[in-house]
Amino acid sequence: LRRPNVEEIYELHDSRMHSQYVDSIENFPDKIDQLLEAIDRIYIDQRKELLKLKRLGV
Repeated sequence: LRRPNVEEIYELHDSRMHSQYVDSIENFPDKIDQLLEAIDRIYIDQRKELLKLKRLGV
């Protein structure tokens, strides 16, 4: 077995870094959807609470 040369080490490192970023980019739309759904739930919950308070006259 021989040790990898500097170029091979850089290629391996680059391929690992590339796969990390590509995976993140591919998952980005799903993460944005999750964020928007969470914001929507918060907004709807606040609207419900506001209606309850208005009905109670607070």
